[in-house]
Amino acid sequence: MTQTIGSPKVPKNGDSFKSARYKRFLASLGLVLADATNHTQHCKVLWYSTNFMTPQSTVTTWWLTGLPGAGKTTLAQALAHALRQRGKPVCVIDGDELRAGLCQDLGFDDASRAENVRRAAHMARLLNDNAIHAVVAMVSPAADARAAAYATVGLQRCKEIFVSTPLQVCEQRDPKGLYMRARANPLAQMTGVQAYYEKPLEPWLSIDTSATNVSLAVTQMLACCNTHPHPLHE
Repeated sequence: MTQTIGSPKVPKNGDSFKSARYKRFLASLGLVLADATNHTQHCKVLWYSTNFMTPQSTVTTWWLTGLPGAGKTTLAQALAHALRQRGKPVCVIDGDELRAGLCQDLGFDDASRAENVRRAAHMARLLNDNAIHAVVAMVSPAADARAAAYATVGLQRCKEIFVSTPLQVCEQRDPKGLYMRARANPLAQMTGVQAYYEKPLEPWLSIDTSATNVSLAVTQMLACCNTHPHPLHE
């Protein structure tokens, strides 16, 4: 394993890929540029300033769980925007978007819901392993499935955010008409109506979006990065 001592000298514009300066820079990152024997081959090196690289030890997954219509996606997108403004790489994993693509083969029975959560957890883990923050916004109603997801991501990395907006507020909002359809169809298996939702017992943070504005909620979520380990995670 290559160890870097001091700050590497970044190549200047116009430096050849085979220049001594470029080779020293690559060596400082633990990379080797091989000489191409075939002149039709080309080697392109994409590099980023180390000032913008996030160490894996500092990346976070914020897992926003709560009833449909609680405001999870709104908070997730606002948090991601704040992180990007700070120059931090971040990806939002939205439950509805997963259902439309990666998880479109899943239903809404307990096993399918657990598998949906499992896939989201592995996506978050892959992102974190590549030094990218993850913000997960999905109902994830079962406590056991959430616990397994947090273990997959890594207990030190994962911050459980309970979006605790009351059911009556979520139902009044009903932006997608889900609650209205669920009330008309007893077999709909709508979380919070026919299907259960297990509230987190000791989340990192609880946010009621009917009482807390988005700006304050984002500030609170960002503060999670600077807190000591949760007692359950030690």
